[in-house]
Amino acid sequence: MAWLTENWNVQTVIAVGAVGFTALSTFFTLGNQVERLNEWRVGHDAYHKDRAAELATLEGRTEERFRTVENGLRKIDELGFRVARGEESNNSTKEAIRALETTVNSQGSDIRVIREILERMDGKRSELRRPTQP
Repeated sequence: MAWLTENWNVQTVIAVGAVGFTALSTFFTLGNQVERLNEWRVGHDAYHKDRAAELATLEGRTEERFRTVENGLRKIDELGFRVARGEESNNSTKEAIRALETTVNSQGSDIRVIREILERMDGKRSELRRPTQP
């Protein structure tokens, strides 16, 4: 013990005690921080897993919406084609009706002419059937 008291003075003991205290407090503080860091990492990993699942669900919904929109667009394209075909059909029907009107008008005038001819022929027949008076 004499050696210890001869070589170590109060300042050395205080300095060694301070270094020891600092080392112990740093060790426990770092240990606590590492533990908190591990807890945060576990919580953060769980958060990312939950967020990834949520994003996958949202992505699935978005894909379904895109499919629905694409199907609607296909229907619109088909409707455009159908409208074009309907217009073509409508135009050809109009042309057919005009041709039919022309034919009917032509036949109407032909019927008038035939009627006039028949009336003249009927008039001549009735003149021929009348007995002539002596």
